[in-house]
Amino acid sequence: MAEVLILFLAACGTALATGLGAIPVFFLGTRAAQLTPVLLGFAAGVMGVASVAGLLVLACAAPATAGPREQARRMHDRLVGVPPTEAVLGSMAAKIAANMAAAAARTRSRRRRIAARPTGQSCVRTVPSARR
Repeated sequence: MAEVLILFLAACGTALATGLGAIPVFFLGTRAAQLTPVLLGFAAGVMGVASVAGLLVLACAAPATAGPREQARRMHDRLVGVPPTEAVLGSMAAKIAANMAAAAARTRSRRRRIAARPTGQSCVRTVPSARR
């Protein structure tokens, strides 16, 4: 029930903020039509800054909360594309914990992801014979 109350209060806050944002436009009267491009540009800029700032906060907080082992797993998956072995993961986690991320990146395993062929496709390419 508490979640519903929080949702209701958030919706009321959003409605109130929308109403407060409309008050300056109401007092502009007929000049509001002339200022529409400026007001729309301002609104777009505010929303752009809000979305980028929100994403930056999440991006900056995510690595800080992950431990060395999780950071090593992410790094290995991005570099190689397959899960690391336990030995490689342990070695990379130790190097990350010692603030040697570049050395940890060079420790990745040599296994590479191999793209699977669709079923029924042959690896041998047939070359059409030349006409005479």
